Amino acid sequence: MVMPGSARLWNALFSGPMNGGWWSAHNQLVWAGLLLYGVVAAWFDWRERRIPNAWTLAWLLMIFCLQYYFRAAPAALFSFVLVTILMLAPTLLGQWGQGDWKMSMVYGMALGVFPTLGLWIFAIVLTKWVSTVHGRIWLLAKGSERSIPLATFVSAAAMMSYGGLCLISVVVLH
Repeated sequence: MVMPGSARLWNALFSGPMNGGWWSAHNQLVWAGLLLYGVVAAWFDWRERRIPNAWTLAWLLMIFCLQYYFRAAPAALFSFVLVTILMLAPTLLGQWGQGDWKMSMVYGMALGVFPTLGLWIFAIVLTKWVSTVHGRIWLLAKGSERSIPLATFVSAAAMMSYGGLCLISVVVLH
């Protein structure tokens, strides 16, 4: 089934390039992949202050293949391009590192533009809250000795979002 351009735009921006309901195989496979990608990226970011390009590229290709299989590739590519452009400005301003920018591309291809931006905002708020609770001001600039790995908080935000969405879907569906 070929969607008109406005439907692709809507899918890319709001509902993400996901087909079917919340418990569909497509949705659950994408989330499982994102959670696995995020946890490993967070581990690398925490230990080495970088996310390996090979890891990100592998997951970008894997998510694209998954979207292609479920006939959501056009919306996924559109989301990927928009997230890449939107998240470039904070990267160039030094708010986070290039690994975090590339990580946002994977999430953009998987979830869509607004869900990815919402997840990143949630992660930044979580980062600021944790830094306030610990009495520190952690900078998000790459290479700073006082920096905190943003991928850790993006991964935590993704896990909390997925858990919340599962809880909401169980309450609404039952």
